[in-house]
Amino acid sequence: MAKLDHFFEKYGGLTIVITRFMPFFRTFAPFIAGTGHMNFAKFTFFNCSGGIAWVSVFVLAGYFFGGVPFVQDHFSAIVLGIIFISVLPAIIGAARGALSGRSSKREEGK
Repeated sequence: MAKLDHFFEKYGGLTIVITRFMPFFRTFAPFIAGTGHMNFAKFTFFNCSGGIAWVSVFVLAGYFFGGVPFVQDHFSAIVLGIIFISVLPAIIGAARGALSGRSSKREEGK
């Protein structure tokens, strides 16, 4: 639990903002932030900032790219690409965690 508290003390704001852009993780970030005893005022500030950034990015992207014929013709593929890119940091983090867990288990076995 102390590890989680330290993580949210150090990276809490950035975590809350980034998870707003990650479909699955945005659901659990507030719960985990509460479990990690993140300051409520700090959480609220970063959650609102992340929400405003998320809405702004996608509204502006829709406005500027919505009229481009390539985007209109390949809309489904572009949406799937956006979803993949938004989940990619979590996949990379999980892979790194799994690999570091394996290497530490190997070293313990020596």
